[in-house]
Amino acid sequence: MLQKLIILNIMLIFSMNVVAQGIEFEKGSWANALEKAKAEDKLIFVDGYAVWCGPCKVMAKKIFPLPEVGDYFNKNFINVKMDMEKGEGLSFRKKYPISAYPTLYFINPDGNLVQSTRGAPRTAQALLDLAMQATKKFDRSVNYMKRYESGDRSYETMYNLVKTLNKSGKPSLKYANEYLRTQDNLNTKENLHFLFEALTQVDSRVFDEFAKHKESFTSYYADDFIHTWVEKAAMKTVSNAIEFDSPELLEEAKTKYAQLYPQNKNAFNSKADVTYATETNDSDLFLSASKSASLTVVEKKEIINQALNIFADNPKVIKQAEKWAKSIVSEEESAANYYLLAMTQVKSERVSQAIKSLEKCIELTDPEAREAKIYIEQLQKLKAG
Repeated sequence: MLQKLIILNIMLIFSMNVVAQGIEFEKGSWANALEKAKAEDKLIFVDGYAVWCGPCKVMAKKIFPLPEVGDYFNKNFINVKMDMEKGEGLSFRKKYPISAYPTLYFINPDGNLVQSTRGAPRTAQALLDLAMQATKKFDRSVNYMKRYESGDRSYETMYNLVKTLNKSGKPSLKYANEYLRTQDNLNTKENLHFLFEALTQVDSRVFDEFAKHKESFTSYYADDFIHTWVEKAAMKTVSNAIEFDSPELLEEAKTKYAQLYPQNKNAFNSKADVTYATETNDSDLFLSASKSASLTVVEKKEIINQALNIFADNPKVIKQAEKWAKSIVSEEESAANYYLLAMTQVKSERVSQAIKSLEKCIELTDPEAREAKIYIEQLQKLKAG
C-alpha cells in the first residue's frame, strides 16, 4: 500500500510547486561531495559510468532528466557522476569496485557503501525503487532513540529523533506531540524549526499549531517550500484515508489544505480525489477528478496508464483516456505517444484506429530499436484478429 501511494504521489505532482527538472549532479570533487553529505546528513548517489557505455547514455538521456526522478534524488541525495575510467574514478573504484557499467552506488556521509546495483534501470520507477530502498537503510533514528530511551528530552535529541524518524519513514507524531506539550512559546526559532519538521500529516495537532504560526515560517523557509511541505502532509492524510477506508479523512485533508492555500484548492482536490479513487477503485470519482484537473503531457500519460491498468473495464474512463492520448499526440508526435493511443483504442475495441496508430508508431521508431519488434508483433496480432 505505502509503496503504491508513494508512486501515486510522484505521478500526481501537477499542483506542486516543484522546480526540479532532473537530477542535479555535483560539479566538485569527491571530497567535496563527502563534505556536503556530512553537512546535510544525506546519502551520496554515484552514477559510475564509462563514456562508451550504451546503457549509461540511455539512462543519462531518458531517466535522469525526468522531473519525478530529479525531485526525489535532489531532496534526498548528494548526486555525483563518476567516469570510472579516468580522473577520480580510477581511485574511486579501488574502494568501490566495479564489474559492469553502469554501477549505481549509494554511499553514506562516512564513505561507507550502503547499497550498489549493476546495470541501468529501464524506468523511472525502477530507479526510484532502488533509491527508496537505500533511503530506508540509511536510518539514523536508532542513535537518537537510544538517547530518548535513556531519558534525554533535550531539543537537540527530540528534533533529531523526529527528523530521522521522518526520513526513514517511521511514525514520529508521538514524540513531536510530547515535545510540543512541554513548550510555552512555539514562536521561537528553534521551536518553529521543530514544528516544521514535525508536520507529517494534516490530521494532527501539529498541523493546528503549524497553521497558527504559518506566517512566522517565512523568515526561515521559502514560500514555495512551505507550500510543498504542507501539500506533502495533506497527501499523507489522503494515504491515511485510504488505509482506514475513511472518506471523512479525505475530506479533512482537502479542508485542512484549503485552510492554508485556498487559491490552490481545486487543483489539490483533484489530486487528492484521483489518488483516493485509484486506490479504492472508484471509477466515477477518478473520472470526475481527473477531468477537472489541468494536466501537462507527462501528467496525462500517467493518468492514462492508471486508467488502462486499474479501470480498463470502465468504458467511460477508457473513452476519456483515448481523448487524452489524442491530445498528447497532437502536442507531441512520437512513437511512445502513438503506442499509448493505440493501447487506449485496443481497450475500447476500436481495432482499425489502433492499427493506424501502431503503424504510425512503427513509422517513427528506429527499425534497429528493441521497441520496434514489440510494436510490429502487436500490429500483427491486431491485424490477425
